[in-house]
Amino acid sequence: MKTKQWILFSLITLSNYSWTDPNQPHPADWKKFCTKYARYTPSIVISIIIGVLTGGFTRYLDDKFMTKMGILGIIMSWTCESIARESFTLSLGNDMDSCNIPNPKNGIKYSSWAASWIAYLCIPYLLSGMNDKSNNRKILD
Repeated sequence: MKTKQWILFSLITLSNYSWTDPNQPHPADWKKFCTKYARYTPSIVISIIIGVLTGGFTRYLDDKFMTKMGILGIIMSWTCESIARESFTLSLGNDMDSCNIPNPKNGIKYSSWAASWIAYLCIPYLLSGMNDKSNNRKILD
């Protein structure tokens, strides 16, 4: 299957999935779903930004400096990234608690973790597409 077909198949499956818990909104009922979880949007968006920044910075360091050190350098950079990301997300959660902004603790942690991995794995792919000579334009100098 092509990527668009997989996405369409996933969305159809998600919309037809029936929840066993009657208190939770059905995924196809987007109005209830969005009104229930909209209050978590600021914390999730900020944690995704934290994850993208730390994952992208780690990829930059790996490409520039850590390749000379080999696998040990990559392990060290990911250890430092994990520690930095955890401290940022913990301080974000504490700041939001002090300002009475609702935030899901595990949601902040897992969304920043996933964004970090996606940024680490996809940034070289995106940059190579931007520097593609076949489209007769140069986006990055």
